[in-house]
Amino acid sequence: MCKKLASSLLIFLIVFVTSAQNNYQHYTSSDGLQHDVTYNMIQDSKGYIWIGTDDGLSKFDGKDFKNYSLKDGLTSNYVMDVKELPDGNFAIATWGGGLHFLENDTIHKAPSFKDTNVKSYEITFFDNKLYTDSGVEIAIYDLKTKRFQSKVYVKNEQNFVDDLELDVEYHKLKPFIINNKVYVHNQELSNDNFKGVKELSSSFKLQSVFPFLSEFEISSALEIEIDSYVFATKTTLLFSNRNNIHKKITIHGIKENEFVVKILKAPHEKNIFLLVVKNEKGEKRLIQFNIETKKTMDFSQIIGFNTTISDAIFDFENNLWISTFGDGIYCFYYSNPTIKTVLEGAYIIDILKIDSTVYAQTSSKLYVFTKDSLTDNLTTDGFAKHLSNINNKVTVSSLRAKPSKTPKFNLVSGRFYSKTKGGFIRQGDTLFINQKQVLISNELFVNLVEEKEHSIHLYTNKGRWMYDLKNETFTRDSLFQIGLPSEKINDAIIKDNTYYIATDKGLVIKNKDSISLYNNKTGLKNERINCILLKENTIYLGTQSGLSVIKDSKVYHFSKSFGIQSLAIHKIIELNNHLWLAGNNGISIVNLKDVKATNPPKIHISQNNKNFVYEVITYQDRNAINVEYQLNKNQWLSLNPNENSLDFTNFAPNKYQIQFRVQNSHSDWMYSSIFNFEIKPPWYKVWWILLLLFLCFSSFIGVVFLSRLKAVSKRNEILKNEISKRILAESELTEARDTIARDFHDDLGNKLASISLLSEVLSTKVKKENSNMIMTIKNDADYLYKGTKDFIFSLQEKSNYLDELNIYLTDFAEDYLYQFGVDLEVESTIKSNIKLPYYWSKQIIFIFKEAITNIVKHANSNSVKFIFNCNDTHLEIKLSDDGKGFKEGAIQSNGLKNMKSRAKKIDCELNITSIPNQGTTITFLGQLP
Repeated sequence: MCKKLASSLLIFLIVFVTSAQNNYQHYTSSDGLQHDVTYNMIQDSKGYIWIGTDDGLSKFDGKDFKNYSLKDGLTSNYVMDVKELPDGNFAIATWGGGLHFLENDTIHKAPSFKDTNVKSYEITFFDNKLYTDSGVEIAIYDLKTKRFQSKVYVKNEQNFVDDLELDVEYHKLKPFIINNKVYVHNQELSNDNFKGVKELSSSFKLQSVFPFLSEFEISSALEIEIDSYVFATKTTLLFSNRNNIHKKITIHGIKENEFVVKILKAPHEKNIFLLVVKNEKGEKRLIQFNIETKKTMDFSQIIGFNTTISDAIFDFENNLWISTFGDGIYCFYYSNPTIKTVLEGAYIIDILKIDSTVYAQTSSKLYVFTKDSLTDNLTTDGFAKHLSNINNKVTVSSLRAKPSKTPKFNLVSGRFYSKTKGGFIRQGDTLFINQKQVLISNELFVNLVEEKEHSIHLYTNKGRWMYDLKNETFTRDSLFQIGLPSEKINDAIIKDNTYYIATDKGLVIKNKDSISLYNNKTGLKNERINCILLKENTIYLGTQSGLSVIKDSKVYHFSKSFGIQSLAIHKIIELNNHLWLAGNNGISIVNLKDVKATNPPKIHISQNNKNFVYEVITYQDRNAINVEYQLNKNQWLSLNPNENSLDFTNFAPNKYQIQFRVQNSHSDWMYSSIFNFEIKPPWYKVWWILLLLFLCFSSFIGVVFLSRLKAVSKRNEILKNEISKRILAESELTEARDTIARDFHDDLGNKLASISLLSEVLSTKVKKENSNMIMTIKNDADYLYKGTKDFIFSLQEKSNYLDELNIYLTDFAEDYLYQFGVDLEVESTIKSNIKLPYYWSKQIIFIFKEAITNIVKHANSNSVKFIFNCNDTHLEIKLSDDGKGFKEGAIQSNGLKNMKSRAKKIDCELNITSIPNQGTTITFLGQLP
């Protein structure tokens, strides 16, 4: 289980301040580490930490351990050291199992080396060769020739031999690299007279170098930079170049039986070195040594290690890693500076600096600090809201307070108080400027005052207001608000005619020429800015989520993970190059030099066509990590740092270019390489395949079309013949209909007319009693003549046309109704002479002749209206009268039934509506084919 520890007694590894609070993490087998007995460590080029253990090898990315053991190919479970090779593979030194290699995540031995039983402590790589030592032997693995040699250095012979013999004294030498060469120095201080350092050739020849070291027994060495080295003897650090020693510093705190076996240079601290020291029992501890002050600190005692340490390294984030012999590994966070917290747990409303004294105000307490020490604790009446410096004395503005003066502070009633050239500005529910009441409001709150020659500017939660000293007017400065994202101004600084304005929606930097805005889109973690401090070219912002810093247009964020106790920072002051950050959980005091950008995390990208696996490597707070990617140079998009894959399978076909980047909240961005991938459309969307398919389909369609065209041409010829025959038949039928109509008219019509005429003549010449009979014959002949006339009209071809039907019915109605003194009105919307279906005209004539005769017989009407409506789809004929009407359903005559039956025969509708004393309407509705 990962144990996150924090202690106010823990002194940071690099710069120790007893009041500092630092964090470190402890990892054991409970967290996934392969074993709690750990040996040497390295960090590879990608940022992973590799740890040799008593039961295999562990790889760590800051989140998860990946382990390798006997089942993964190791022949010995004791992994003493690991070394990254230039090709990205790894060499693994084991105790009793020789050298192993990790390639493509698979462990194997190189059979050509034949080093099955070799014991190795450490690995050194140079010029394609691996140098290992076991404390007795030095082995050289030539990766090019696959040659393996192992020799020991005999004291008496001052030379290397192949085999170690009994009763022969030998030197324990350790290979190391400086100045791009392989050297050896003594591995143990036992007065065995191996002094200085010597260059080691691949043929096991030693050459004396650095003659100025020849009188010293060297136990460790470090190349600080080009031509700058530090060597350790039992009690001294020797600083030199290639030619001579230029500084000797005695190491304090090393015991009689101890000597230095490893030297580390503390990052960013030129005078601080970390030394791994070892005693005659093989027990190791870690000390810090300041070469300027000569002070040493023992980390083993401070942390309380129960076991000896094995190794110590710094990672790319400048965290210090310590491996132990039985207690897992420790990671100390370099990014956490020495931050002192005072008044922890108190909600600080305001903070004020007068000379070297700092005043901090809670709702009811005023705390006084000299430098960073609390010197006084004063009670204030009411509910305090603001501190101000009036005549070099602190004044507390407090709601519901009774004004008073004490030797140490003044108390005024209200929420804001400030001195001006002409008096004071005081605000409670009423705002007074120079003793004049200018506003009564409990909604406008003054946060800052700026004095001009003829006016006073007040920065408030409702924007900037201006008080004209001459006219004594108080108005809102609307022009100043232009470009501000919010009317609420929490703080402002005016420097060199530039305004730095803190709002609820970001920081605005405004001058006469330009306006710039810092918000979430430009890097601010929280847009609600409470306060501003400007120091040289750096802007410090107290926000609701910690401290934001803007330097060189870059934004960094520092909060609880950095060691700041308050999440919301209400006020910032600077004293003696330290920031005082007052907020909801006391005051954090941090050195200005520690508030700086740290090294960013690393990101490792694996590409499989259009799938990407991204691994973020960091050993600090993963919650402060931002991971983004950019596709085809478009907008950067966020990724979840706790996930690790990105799939573009479903993206549109195109060529893409992608880049990733990662940062923590207080680092710059780390950019990945640029990757290219292409999403190809499916085969059925590839243009040339589509073209080929189109051509094949077109050819097929062409063949089918030609064959069908021949068939259609043949069928059209047949159809043409049939149509010709049909047209001829229809013509013959029309002619036959017209002939029959003429014949009926000439023969039957003439005879009926003749009967009617003769009957009328005969009726005048017979006796009266016989004249009635003759008149009956005449009437029947007339009725038969008229019916025959209707029949003959329906036989004619022209009766199928709507215009002819309209004229026929109109003529009949006009003639018939005229005899009985009934007026007729005709209305028509017929726009074209439509041909009606066969037999429609006959049925329509019969329907409306019946209707017209019924009007005369039964309706007693004075007028009748005939309406013809026709469009492309329907024919509507209406016959309306103004007669006496009838109740619908009360009359069930055969005439009405016959009329509806005739309409039904031709698939049409006939609707009859009647209202007593208002008339009757008969509507024929037919759907045209």
